Amino acid sequence: MSDGDGLSAFLNRTDSGGGIPLVDPSNPVQWGKLGAAIIASAIAAVEVGIIQTWSAIGTAWTSILDGATEFIAGSDPIERFGVPVFGTGQQGLIDVVFDPLILAANRAWAIQVEQFGLLAMPVSVAIVLLTLWVLNRFRAQITGSDLP
Repeated sequence: MSDGDGLSAFLNRTDSGGGIPLVDPSNPVQWGKLGAAIIASAIAAVEVGIIQTWSAIGTAWTSILDGATEFIAGSDPIERFGVPVFGTGQQGLIDVVFDPLILAANRAWAIQVEQFGLLAMPVSVAIVLLTLWVLNRFRAQITGSDLP
């Protein structure tokens, strides 16, 4: 078989026409190209490891922030086919602390309106101011300061 045709011609073909052949019959392993491929593979593996590490760190911070958000604000119930799944929605810290206070204020306001009619607003303001004064005196006594 001549060098100009067949598999030998295909394997020894070069783009530049006279350069290094793809497979040298005397040394079929191109050590320079093999070394470059090994180094490139090692660099790619390190790069993938770095990317995966940063991705895991980002996911960890995101889940921490999501957990803190659900603790403070609560979570909505999961819905399947438009129906909330029982026990999936949770109240957050804001709901647990402020809902009873808002409910108590609403009930107090309703009682004030029933009892005092048009004078309900001034009576409610007076009750709020009296409550704030008592809380301020309590705080001053606990901390030992005489701030107004």
